[in-house]
Amino acid sequence: YESASLFPQAEPGMIAPEEGTEWLLQLLREVQLEHFYLRIRDDLNVTRLSHFDFVKTVDLERIGIGRP
Repeated sequence: YESASLFPQAEPGMIAPEEGTEWLLQLLREVQLEHFYLRIRDDLNVTRLSHFDFVKTVDLERIGIGRP
């Protein structure tokens, strides 16, 4: 597979994934939470799937993801 086909050049207002975090943006798109991509990547420092092991509920609430 070619990542360029999954993530075309970003248009104004679109989020462009940082090198190595394309998987995160794709995952968030699948669950319709892509608008949290930058907050998860930058505020919570999640750049690998294993980093979610260290994310607590309070961290998610701080960036705007709460329980339904």
